[in-house]
Amino acid sequence: MKICSVSFLNINSLQRTHSIDFEAFPLSESGLFLLSGPTGAGKTSILDAITVALYDDIPRYRTNDIREIMSRGTYECWAEVEFESNGKRYRSKWSAHRARKKATGEFQPKKMELTELPAGTIIESYLSKVPAEVERITGLSCDQFLRSMMLAQGDFSAFLKAKENERADLLDKMVGTSQYSAISMEAFKKASDEKQKLAELSAKIDESRLISDEEKRSFSQSRMNVLY
Repeated sequence: MKICSVSFLNINSLQRTHSIDFEAFPLSESGLFLLSGPTGAGKTSILDAITVALYDDIPRYRTNDIREIMSRGTYECWAEVEFESNGKRYRSKWSAHRARKKATGEFQPKKMELTELPAGTIIESYLSKVPAEVERITGLSCDQFLRSMMLAQGDFSAFLKAKENERADLLDKMVGTSQYSAISMEAFKKASDEKQKLAELSAKIDESRLISDEEKRSFSQSRMNVLY
């Protein structure tokens, strides 16, 4: 999966419309991005915009409540992400608004839409189904996406400050290394089993006695006598 761009309106501390094109220079020349800035600058808001557009989820709050993400004093917000997966390009959009276009209006039902580009063919438009469709297309659940594509500053800070013997556990929680440990253990077991089988076959070969030249001649002569 490749994130191509993200655009959003009134997400947390970042009011008004903002866009980041990861395919434009110089971002297009980089495979790793670092969002830096003082507290409250809106770094995490960008990550919120990406995850809510794809999965209707706000990881730092572990909720999808509109009140947690819409900028205060505004009546609407949206976020959309264009991404590529398996050679195809898609756009996933999430949006929410208040009634009567007033900051005091009641929150209305959220909306999501997933389209395939460049044709703009709508793949799914049900709020409850778009995240599952994104997961099907990308092969990544929201948690897997966070571990493989984005590293939250809180997790990274905890990792840097942890004691040496605690970092392995934190690394596992951050990137899911336990699956690789399981694969490693299974591979080791398989190699041990095959090595044991090889040793048993070698022992059988060593136990096999080769017949002598005299025995060969005797066997050949006995066969000739039978034929005659």
